[in-house]
Amino acid sequence: MAKNTRTRIIEKAFRLIAENGYEGTSMNLLAGECAVSKGVLYHYFNSKEDLLIKVMEHHWANMTLKDIYDVQKTTKAGFRKKLIANGKRYIRFLRKKPGIKRFTLAIMPVIARKKNLMEKMRPVLEAGFASTRDAIEHGINTGAIPAATDRKLLLQEIFMIVDAIEFYSAFEMGMDLEKIWEDLIKKLF
Repeated sequence: MAKNTRTRIIEKAFRLIAENGYEGTSMNLLAGECAVSKGVLYHYFNSKEDLLIKVMEHHWANMTLKDIYDVQKTTKAGFRKKLIANGKRYIRFLRKKPGIKRFTLAIMPVIARKKNLMEKMRPVLEAGFASTRDAIEHGINTGAIPAATDRKLLLQEIFMIVDAIEFYSAFEMGMDLEKIWEDLIKKLF
């Protein structure tokens, strides 16, 4: 039962933050939406910032960036093709989930303003980096990515592309994000 309550709180917090922003989602509002006391919220989460981190961990783990980089069983010939196909699948996923877009836009300014929150977020971000780093290593090991490639720079480039796609997917500006993803990956290696 405790796990169900915790998960329910996380899912309601995600929806409320997407709808009202981080500052507009008070612990009182969340408690009311979940039909629990504020004490119950603080039983599961040390603070509102802790709750935000847990919401991000939960939803990013379920979305999951590692799906983009699920290339471990590919050969040199199939690596780039699979990476492009997985990225396109992720972009379609983002289009179908407007709550993710709204949530991301709601939390970006908060994270930018609160340096301590960014430090607390580092492990969540590192988890994303780990799956990307593993994919890059696999690409190098299979010969799909040249061995002389600067791994750190390639990691940062791919992450910046994914971040930009997530950001611009929220604006529905008529961009062909799938084509952009494909072209940029082809240019990287």
